[in-house]
Amino acid sequence: MADDALRNVSVVSADLVHKVGNALRDGRAPDALMLVNQLHAADIADLTEALPSELRDALVHALGRELDPEMLTELDDQVLDEVLEQIEPEVLASHLAELDTDDAAEVLEELDAVEQKRVLEALPPADRELVVEALSFPESSAGRMMQRNYVAVPEYWT
Repeated sequence: MADDALRNVSVVSADLVHKVGNALRDGRAPDALMLVNQLHAADIADLTEALPSELRDALVHALGRELDPEMLTELDDQVLDEVLEQIEPEVLASHLAELDTDDAAEVLEELDAVEQKRVLEALPPADRELVVEALSFPESSAGRMMQRNYVAVPEYWT
């Protein structure tokens, strides 16, 4: 129970937002990254949401390929849309390949059809197949949310 309560506590203070914002504004991206890289993906999402739009863009560019894909799953939809506009399809595909299928489908769904197609084409074939299958189910359905990866063991192990 205490662990659940701790998970909902953000470490993103106004002071941290101010420090990261100033570093980005002053062109000191490495300083901003030193602060950001210490955070959990959910906290990076909170920080991203707290920054003004132009500084969000600067943060996403500074993170580049080092952006934690889990952060995308934690962002508010409006902020996610802004962030996704800053990420090249090939880079986004590599991030989505690291996520669970349902999370990848949820992020991909935020893109328009043309961008979805570009990102899907950049995904490895096995990941693409799983994400396309997930997208074929209605949003919030069990089919959309279920994991399609499983472990098979020899019968004599049971």
